[in-house]
Amino acid sequence: MRYRPDSNCRGAENRSKGFTLIELLVVIAIIALLMSILMPALGNVRRMAKEVICGTNVRHLVTSFHLYADDHDDRLPDMSYNPETGRHENQFIYWISSYARDMMRSRYNMQREMLYSPTNPHWDRDDFYLPPDSDIERGWSVVIGYFVFGGDERLQRTGQGHWWSFAGDAPDTTRPLFPVYLYEDPYFDFIWTDMNRQLGDGEWVTSWDAQRWGSNHLYDLNWPAGSHVGHLHGGVSWTEGEDLDHRFNARGARLFW
Repeated sequence: MRYRPDSNCRGAENRSKGFTLIELLVVIAIIALLMSILMPALGNVRRMAKEVICGTNVRHLVTSFHLYADDHDDRLPDMSYNPETGRHENQFIYWISSYARDMMRSRYNMQREMLYSPTNPHWDRDDFYLPPDSDIERGWSVVIGYFVFGGDERLQRTGQGHWWSFAGDAPDTTRPLFPVYLYEDPYFDFIWTDMNRQLGDGEWVTSWDAQRWGSNHLYDLNWPAGSHVGHLHGGVSWTEGEDLDHRFNARGARLFW
């Protein structure tokens, strides 16, 4: 006589191999909870990685200035001047001449991505970095993602109808305001900083308009998280956002570092 397993036993065995609907919902809920916990942490890790790269960019910029000065009797490069045209080609401290851009790239391997913060990709764009073909011969200014203070003798002048002015009174000092030579003891000891810029109406620029984005670490569109500062002595430091000061006015823009 052949043995025939009981159908009830076979049904119980089949049921034990699957998940019930409630069990599936519990698993989905646990996964969703874990993702809600991990995603902000992953976002912070990505943000921190971008800030590290941004600080490294500033360090490269400072190092390139030191290398240039070593070859030019301690004179820092004037990033606004074009010897081919014999004039300064820009009015803002986040503009450099196309000559300076090409010189830094060819001599010191300063690639395009090093001139823009990875936390502010809105400014890494062709119309900022590449001059129009019709303007190549006469020279053209390149819009970059950092402020450059070192090497420009025009920054020693305050007021007098110049293209920028101090926010409030200029410092009462006989020392140079910004370094032009490595051996100087300037009032401000930095040569590169992160870009933090307000519009003239006091509002921070917006992320959805690439031409008006003006802060490298403006995450909540309220106030910058901070700023990298590249010093004359070669070091790079971080200034917390709450310590950023409004020091410059330039053609309707307010500049902070």
